[in-house]
Amino acid sequence: GKAAGMNPPVAISGAGCLCAAGMTLDESLHSMLRGERNPQPPVAFSSSHPDDYPVFEIIRPLPATGSDRELLRTTRLALSAAMEALANAGLNDAELGALKVGVCIGTTVGSAMNNEQFYRDFRNGEDPEMTPIERYLRSNPAAALARHYRLDGPCHVVVNACSSGTDAIGIGVAWIRAGLCDIALVGGADELCR
Repeated sequence: GKAAGMNPPVAISGAGCLCAAGMTLDESLHSMLRGERNPQPPVAFSSSHPDDYPVFEIIRPLPATGSDRELLRTTRLALSAAMEALANAGLNDAELGALKVGVCIGTTVGSAMNNEQFYRDFRNGEDPEMTPIERYLRSNPAAALARHYRLDGPCHVVVNACSSGTDAIGIGVAWIRAGLCDIALVGGADELCR
């Protein structure tokens, strides 16, 4: 067995969420507790499937984040949730600047749909502009959050299917326990994709 105290608890001091159930953690929880379920055919993309399968999609405009408008949607979703989580934790920019803050974000699709035309053109022997790829690289969700808040702790993206966000939380806990950072901004973000 492990000696007592080897895995001290790590507190969750703030949380943020936006999803099809609501644009804030509070909205999402109330919607889910009321048992609301409103899947609809996707709006952001179409599919070659003969049937329009229902999805849970955020169709309302994203909250303003004051960030680079060139960031891809997955990263803007992560930034919106992070802003709510930090506000919920009562942390402002000055307090963040005084701490070593790690960032670990999990994703599955990671804005892949935004580059489909680039890859179609490339596979067809064309020489497409690199702008979509540069935008994709600038939109690394963990790096974008660290850049936005000027954080200097460890920074990592986890891509591990549906468990990516949960894995990111576990990595943040391990960083804190190992003394690699004082706090960690962790979670998951994904936009829908075909």
